[in-house]
Amino acid sequence: MSKDKLLPSLQKGLDGIQQLRASIESKETRPKLLKTLRPYVKSELVYKAFEVVDRANFAPPAFQHLAYSDEVIPLGKDSSISQPSVIAEMIEALGLTGNERVLEVGTASGYTAALLSFCAKEVDTIENNPDLAQTAQERLATHGYKNVTVYTGNGILGIPERALFDTIIVTAAAEKEIPPALIEQIKVGGRIVIPIGKVEGDQNLVLGVKQEKELIIKQMFGVRFVPLVGLPAGN
Repeated sequence: MSKDKLLPSLQKGLDGIQQLRASIESKETRPKLLKTLRPYVKSELVYKAFEVVDRANFAPPAFQHLAYSDEVIPLGKDSSISQPSVIAEMIEALGLTGNERVLEVGTASGYTAALLSFCAKEVDTIENNPDLAQTAQERLATHGYKNVTVYTGNGILGIPERALFDTIIVTAAAEKEIPPALIEQIKVGGRIVIPIGKVEGDQNLVLGVKQEKELIIKQMFGVRFVPLVGLPAGN
């Protein structure tokens, strides 16, 4: 076998070993993650989503050992899988009952979209990086999340042709304010959860509830997210 053919085969074998090891370790570590999340989640619907959705299915092979930890998992491409406890509180704040149409801005690996799919009727998720969007779409399809649709585009602009949404969740930080386009795409009475603040400074998670003439803002807690950006250069 040539060197060019041998290296990919070895890497595939190593990836397989890492995934098998993670599968064995998950019998002990996954219940520990669920126990960690319990204080953050009051909704049984949201807690059940974390029981059903396996984070290991969305973690890169090199970071399978972090799949059941309450830690950020790097994805490269200026993206990551957020801490489960933070995502739990964000989804909890949306007040989902299972009948909503949800927009997620920042698909990343597809993990949060998978959780949302269990808690909502329909999920649209938009990712500015085409490679991440394609990988997430394939992963979600492979694991049977049929009520999730992945879009590639500028998340700051939302998906106006699909509006209005009952709720919006943004998994990247807007520097100064909630993007006006996203506010416009929420139904009256609907909610948006989004981090606000500079990457190198303080960031706060905020909950916005849309009224007829204003958005009522509630400060939640300090967080650390990658920046909310438009399309990558060249797009």
